[in-house]
Amino acid sequence: TLLSSYGNIVNHNTITNNSGIDLFDSSGNIFGNNVVTSNSHGIGLIDSAENTIIRNQIFKNKGYGIFVGESKNVIKENTVSKNSEGIKIHYSDGSIIHHNNFINNTENAPEDDYPNINTWDDGYPSGGNYWSDYNGTDLNSGPGQNVSGSDGIGDTPYKPFPDELPNFWDNYPLMGPVLKTDVNTDGKVNVEDIFAVAKAFGSYMGHPRWVPMYDINGDGEINIKDLFAIAKDFRKEW
Repeated sequence: TLLSSYGNIVNHNTITNNSGIDLFDSSGNIFGNNVVTSNSHGIGLIDSAENTIIRNQIFKNKGYGIFVGESKNVIKENTVSKNSEGIKIHYSDGSIIHHNNFINNTENAPEDDYPNINTWDDGYPSGGNYWSDYNGTDLNSGPGQNVSGSDGIGDTPYKPFPDELPNFWDNYPLMGPVLKTDVNTDGKVNVEDIFAVAKAFGSYMGHPRWVPMYDINGDGEINIKDLFAIAKDFRKEW
């Protein structure tokens, strides 16, 4: 727990079988590359602004993965999976939340009574977050998703708060997890990912065997570079 703490860097730790991480009235801290698992909850930010939560693996916690209460922060490139709640925002405006994986939480983004105005994507073509319960299609591309051709971004927004206005939505939800080499999204990079990409080998945008998320390096073609990327991440898990 950090209480009225500023300028700390918490990096490359494993936090497990305890109450998780909490920040109270703490600003300007960085939490990166930590594993937060099997706690009563993951990372809680309460009255704590301008913190950066980046590249953490937050999974199998009994409560929330990430909680933001009455503060604004940057939350990006985290994998939040198999928690009771993925990310919960309460009375908080101004947070930037993108390029995270929200995977198989009981609720990926439970709605709060208060409408929170935050930024859930990084614009186009950078994109937003990956949501395992997103059921949209990827048939189109472009900032308005009205140009024929897939681009790895969903054609319709993901709506954490569906009854609210569009500025509460992830307008550019990702069709695959940020760990791009896990192409079958089973939580690990293994031989099955290699086989999947190999089946589409040599295809390109518009080709009948083309699968956008198999083009890992984004060069418009599924080739040896994509297989090398999987080999580099082999046995990684989220």
